[in-house]
Amino acid sequence: MNFFERLKEERNRLGLNQTDFGDACGVRKQAQIRYEKGERKPDSDYLQKASDIGVDVGYLLTGVRSEVLKDKAMMRSYRINGVEQDIVSVRMNSMINEPKFREGLETMTDDEVGVVMRLVKSYASDK
Repeated sequence: MNFFERLKEERNRLGLNQTDFGDACGVRKQAQIRYEKGERKPDSDYLQKASDIGVDVGYLLTGVRSEVLKDKAMMRSYRINGVEQDIVSVRMNSMINEPKFREGLETMTDDEVGVVMRLVKSYASDK
């Protein structure tokens, strides 16, 4: 998968159409279309704005997901608020470093990951 395919993948992951994604990144729909077709390359201002809305720019450039951004995106998808997110982030970072936990997550279904996230959120709310 190349940069332009990953760009479209990230836009879809965020649930945005080309117009809204382009607006958020400071370009018009036509420019966004050209980026996704590989006809043009975005500049650093575009990539910074994309990062601000939750795009994993490292993934766009390298094809390798950033674990920290992956965790933040997961937390946003489960609607964890700022205070809870800070607590969960600390806990997630320590858990992620445990090889057995990481192996377990990789074998879980989306529903099972959802249960884990609700449990972590519940735990964070109690602290």
